[in-house]
Amino acid sequence: MDDWRAQVALLDPLERHPNIHTDSSGVRRFDLLLDAVRRAGPEKVLFGSDGPWLHPGVELHKIRMLGLAPSDARLVLGDNLLRLTARARRRPRGRVAVALPRAPSPTPEADPWEGEQFPVGGR
Repeated sequence: MDDWRAQVALLDPLERHPNIHTDSSGVRRFDLLLDAVRRAGPEKVLFGSDGPWLHPGVELHKIRMLGLAPSDARLVLGDNLLRLTARARRRPRGRVAVALPRAPSPTPEADPWEGEQFPVGGR
């Protein structure tokens, strides 16, 4: 599949699902970035510089060329990221304790992959 077809295919889920976001880095087709903002809204798009591979000034210019209202530009250029990371910080985190068996220290002649440690098939 061509890169542009894959990018177009991602616009539908971006628009439909509230938990899907995109960033602007490396988007070669400006019309796709414009469609993402128009269809999904500026609150679903995050600025991405894709540095050090792309020049951040070029990526920033793409956002400016969208012609967004100042409040929408603020969303894309940083407020969306702040909102998403604040939501992640507020989310309660449960602690999970996992007891892992202690593996015996291998001897030089022992094969660590031998035995029933990693059963394969129907065993």
